[in-house]
Amino acid sequence: MSKQLVDVVLENGRIFTPETDYVASIAIDDGKIVSIGQASNMPKAERRVNARGKMVLPGAIDAHVHVGQPWEGTDRPVYYAEDVESATMAAAMAGTTTICDMPDSMPLVTKGSVFKRKVQFWSKRAYVDFALHGGFVPNTDFESLIPELWKAGPTALKTFMCFSEDIWPAMHDGELFDALSVIRKVNGFAILHAENDHMLTHNKKKLDKEGRKDFKSHLEWRPPIVEYEADRRATFLLRVTGTRGLIVHTSVPEGVHDIAHARASGQPVYVETCQHYLYLTDKDVERRGPWVKCSPPLRDKGRVLVLRRQLAAGLIDTIGSDHSPFTAHEVEKFESNMWKAEAGMPELETGTPLLLNGASEGWLSLNRVVSCASENPARIYGLYPRKGTIRVGSDGDIIVVDMKRKWRVKDGDLRMKSGWSPYSGKILKGIPTMTLVRGTSVMEDREIVGHEGHGQFQVRNPLS
Repeated sequence: MSKQLVDVVLENGRIFTPETDYVASIAIDDGKIVSIGQASNMPKAERRVNARGKMVLPGAIDAHVHVGQPWEGTDRPVYYAEDVESATMAAAMAGTTTICDMPDSMPLVTKGSVFKRKVQFWSKRAYVDFALHGGFVPNTDFESLIPELWKAGPTALKTFMCFSEDIWPAMHDGELFDALSVIRKVNGFAILHAENDHMLTHNKKKLDKEGRKDFKSHLEWRPPIVEYEADRRATFLLRVTGTRGLIVHTSVPEGVHDIAHARASGQPVYVETCQHYLYLTDKDVERRGPWVKCSPPLRDKGRVLVLRRQLAAGLIDTIGSDHSPFTAHEVEKFESNMWKAEAGMPELETGTPLLLNGASEGWLSLNRVVSCASENPARIYGLYPRKGTIRVGSDGDIIVVDMKRKWRVKDGDLRMKSGWSPYSGKILKGIPTMTLVRGTSVMEDREIVGHEGHGQFQVRNPLS
């Protein structure tokens, strides 16, 4: 006997794609979109949701998240103030239906066996769907570790071209060339933190000699050339090894320009930026210090405005929050010493709303929001067309957005475990009011209605 009712129908919403928008209804059953068309043509449903007057977008994919929950025994100190439950609830509030966690968790995800155990841990706790990135570090056997790790199913393999922490030193050019060559052999995908380690070491010596601990010292430690040079070198190494890759959290428009030029010439290289590089500036660092410390650092207003234009023009492929949360207490205790303060801000929950606010302000279209927050990351990380799009056969990952509704960011209202936001007090216009993950409502009217364990691990497409 055939099923008489589908699970849910969203009626008469304004659906957005990267190219266009149109008013239609969407039927979802068993987690998949089964019909798109006029409301009168929709099948009967267990639940009908009136989306008239609302914008309907594919769920966002935040492919740059640091949860860092110690999911297995380790002597390493707890690094980030987040766990799987709080992070995935914050994602649902943001309209993000899939997150990709970075490999600098505990333990580091540099082996296939570790990757598989992390998948099991997350599967019991996530509210939204998730994928996991792997990583590769210096002084290891790339020929044996990388193929095994890639076969386990990560969406990308990450490394740092500059020092990150003791257990993740800088990957210098010789080893990076070797590792990328192996990644190319397995048709893998590399994501690179591009900053010049030698320049950073040189700059720090000079600042230490001067006894500098002030807020501005962070900007002078990591000036634009440190990133721009590494962007060009990373793009070159990806090209000569024939490896697909992406440069993460790009803050300098010069780097975006060169990467976009390389891609236009046929090289499979992509570029990501973050919301904070579109909203905050170096003046915020000078005023607020460790509360807005990140690496690369915030840039001058001129570069921020150019990045906005590049994003609007399609030169930037994806937006990732680089969610790196620390508690307010951890930030406060290093206000007198910028060097000791950790780099990173809690941004997962405000990620998509900041982009929607950009559409409200007129410097970004909703079509571009769909492109850089949903479809592009799904394509780049091997999740398309299951994720990142509204089409028959795709997962019912959908957000309903009220572009007239405003939200004042308040620390006490946030689901992020860190409990604060660098945007606290800011009013954002254009807010997700419903988040569906495979047709199941996880957030409604700014309240979590889903449950832990609903989120599923997303397997990378076999050919990606």
